[in-house]
Amino acid sequence: MGFTPMIYPCLSIMSYNTLAELNSINGTWDIIISDITITSNRLLTVDFSVPIYETAIRVIVRDSSPISVNFLSYLRPFSLEVWLSIIGIVIYSGLLVFLFERRTIEETQDCRGLRAIIFGVYQALSTVIGMGSDLPLRTKSSRIIVIGLFTLSVLLVATYTANLSSYLTLQRTQPPISGIDDIKNGRLRFDRIGVLSNSAIEEFYTSYISNEFYPVKSVPDIYTLLLNNYIDAALGDALSIEYAVDRHYCGNLSVIGVGFAKSTYGIVMAKNWRYKLDLDVNIVTLRESGELESLEQKWFSKRTCNNITNVEKIWERDGISFTVIGGLFISFLIVSAIAITLH
Repeated sequence: MGFTPMIYPCLSIMSYNTLAELNSINGTWDIIISDITITSNRLLTVDFSVPIYETAIRVIVRDSSPISVNFLSYLRPFSLEVWLSIIGIVIYSGLLVFLFERRTIEETQDCRGLRAIIFGVYQALSTVIGMGSDLPLRTKSSRIIVIGLFTLSVLLVATYTANLSSYLTLQRTQPPISGIDDIKNGRLRFDRIGVLSNSAIEEFYTSYISNEFYPVKSVPDIYTLLLNNYIDAALGDALSIEYAVDRHYCGNLSVIGVGFAKSTYGIVMAKNWRYKLDLDVNIVTLRESGELESLEQKWFSKRTCNNITNVEKIWERDGISFTVIGGLFISFLIVSAIAITLH
C-alpha cells in the first residue's frame, strides 16, 4: 500500500476488547493486527478488514495420560531399567547356585555343563516367583543366596502390587475429557475452567455453557495456570493454543476435541478509516495469489511435536525407576559377595 509502518507492540495483558475500545475512543493506532475475532459487539465501535484467517475455539488440558491401556500395561509398575535388573539378578543368582551346588545338581538331577547352569537359573527364578527351590542345599553360601533372593522377591512383589493397584485406580478415577461436550455435561467443575476475560471466547462461554468460570487475564496465563494445577482445562483460539503447545508445551499440555464456534480474525481499524477499501483489496489480492496460504503453511501447519510415545518412554515415565529401588539390588549384591567369601 506504500506506507512506511510504525509498529508498536501491545502489552500481553491487554484484552482484545480493550484494544478495540482504545482504537475506537481516541484512535490510538491506525490499525491493530492480532488474533482479534470479528464479533457483532465489536463492529458497533470499530471496523474490521475482510477476514484474514479462519479459526475456532478448542479445549486445552494438561497432558496427563496420552497412552491407552494395552497388553503391556502389566509391565508399567516398574521401569525398563528395573525389569532388566531383575532379569540380571535371576541369571546372576542362578550362576552362583550352580557354582555353589554344582556337585549336588550333577548328582541329584543328572545334568552337567550348560544344562546344570540352566537348572541353577531355574532354581533362582523359582525362588523369585515364590515357588521355592526343590534342590537340597548343602552349602551355607547357597542358603544365603536363596534367603537373600527370597527377601528381594517379597519386597519386589509388594512394590509391584502397590504400584499396579495405584495405576489402575488412577485410570478409573480420572475422568476422561474429550472436548467441549464433557465441559457442558459437568465432567469438570466450572470454576476450574479457564476463560480469557473480555474476549469473544468469554461471550461464547457465558452464552452457551455457564456464567461460572476461572477468569484468565492473558493467553500466556492459560498455560501457567494449567501447569500449576490452578485450572483443569481452558478454552482458547485454536490457532494460538495449537501453536503454543506444538512449539513450547509438547508433552505437558494437549489440545483435545474438535474445534467449535468457528470465527474469523480481522484487522481492526477506526470507523470510516479512509484506507479501509485499499487494505481490503490488498488482503484479497494476497489471498488470491496464494501468499497468505503460503504463510499459513509455513507458520501454522507444520507440527514439530510428536505425541506418540515409545514403550521405553512409557516405562520410564509411569514405572518405578531404578533410582527408587536400586538399593534393594545393591543390598542383594552385598549379600552375594558375603556368600562368595564364605564359599
